Parts: sequence; structure tokens; C-alpha cells
Amino acid sequence: MLILSHRFSIYYHSPLLIIRAVKVTKPSKESRELLVRQCAALAEKAKQDVRAVRKDGLDKYKKLKGKLSDDELKRHTKELEGYSDKGVEAAAKAVKAKEAALMQ
Repeated sequence: MLILSHRFSIYYHSPLLIIRAVKVTKPSKESRELLVRQCAALAEKAKQDVRAVRKDGLDKYKKLKGKLSDDELKRHTKELEGYSDKGVEAAAKAVKAKEAALMQ
């Protein structure tokens, strides 16, 4: 069995049967908008997950407050904030890129 794709056509080939030229049309504007909304919802879920991990990390640092010096605690907290900010920013950037690609 072999499946080949050429631009907007799909060809299926098996030793006994050949099905050819199944046209795949471009998605409509409504379906592209639906995909963009789904992508945005997934990105929002990713942002929430990153924030939840950040909160868990901050809670663990608070429990270590007596064992770590204040400077170390601030440094670790700031580092954790930086990682979470990068994660949220990456999700937002990915949504913008995917939206631009889908709406073309």
C-alpha cells in the first residue's frame, strides 16, 4: 500500500486497486477560524499549566525558607519566574504564528 500526496490531491495505490485523484479543497474561512479558536484554547491551557507549575515551585521554595538564605530564595524565585514567563511567551508566540499561517 502506498499513499502519495501531490499538492491538493491524494493518490492511493495497492497491488489490486488504484484509486486516484481525491480532491482535497482548501478549508473555508469558517473552518480556519474554528481551528484558530481551538489553537488559542490549547495555548491558554498551556499557559495555565505553566502558571500552575510556577505556583507549585513557589510553594516548595516557601517551605524551604528556613533552610535557604533570603538571597538564595530570591534568586531561585526570580529564576523560576523567568522560566514561567518564557513558557507563557512561547505559547503566545506559537498561537500568533499558527493564526497567521492558518488565515492565509
